[in-house]
Amino acid sequence: LEITVDELPYGEFVEIEGENDQQIRDMADKLKLNWDNAVLNNYLGLFHKLKQQEKFQFRDLTFENFSECEIAADQLGVIPAD
Repeated sequence: LEITVDELPYGEFVEIEGENDQQIRDMADKLKLNWDNAVLNNYLGLFHKLKQQEKFQFRDLTFENFSECEIAADQLGVIPAD
């Protein structure tokens, strides 16, 4: 099982990777993360969603490109962890 905190230009995410869904879900429960709020899209998918929604002209997912942007969780369609 591998747990990372990923900082992206549009937020911070806890990523849990494991051998199977039950192992990942059990760890999410131990971390008191609400499984119903899990983000099933990958980071690139979230980026593409934002590009279309916000009409971004840039093509790369970089901190520099997002330096003038403030992205809220609801723009990504995610619910922040408590």
